[in-house]
Amino acid sequence: SNINGVITIGKRHSEKALYAGGVTQSGGEIAPMWDTVIGNVYRDSHAKPQNDILILGVGGGSVIHAIRQYDKKAMITGIELDPVMKQVAQEQFGIEENAKQKIIIADAIAWIEKQSRTSRLVYGTIIVDLYIGPLNPPKARTKEFLKKLKILAKPHGIIIYNAHCQKKNKGEYERFRKTIDAVFENVEEVFAYPLNRVLLLKN
Repeated sequence: SNINGVITIGKRHSEKALYAGGVTQSGGEIAPMWDTVIGNVYRDSHAKPQNDILILGVGGGSVIHAIRQYDKKAMITGIELDPVMKQVAQEQFGIEENAKQKIIIADAIAWIEKQSRTSRLVYGTIIVDLYIGPLNPPKARTKEFLKKLKILAKPHGIIIYNAHCQKKNKGEYERFRKTIDAVFENVEEVFAYPLNRVLLLKN
């Protein structure tokens, strides 16, 4: 891929896994993480996802598989930068496009910028899973980007943000939390791995 370099399919923890940029991007340990996060959110009556869902960063589609365990009827729109990644998701992980599920090839940050200015579309649930290798793109961690997400979320919608958290630079994550707290009043850390934290933001 011109965007992700070499994309490898292998196995990790007995699960099919997608590797790019030197890290697991989908499957492997990522799949049970999303199963846990999405399952807990669906069981929480105060944060239950509505059935119009926007996913920024599809990868191999672990988030989509997790959602479909709980909601077969949800309308899912995925934004994926890499057309090769979309092809891998379809051929290796069974991610289909149909009336309830589509994947748009676009830069998610630019797409959000445009939609926040021009679109009347709003979403009950927005999931941010944007990674270049082990890190979120810098622009995805800015106050400006978070404000645009808030515009596109319904008044009682939720945003699930998968944020990198590097041991060697813990201060960066702490600064990012302060940025999020400046935009959203209700922020909860719902999952922690050694290299990432999943945050639930309520609009």
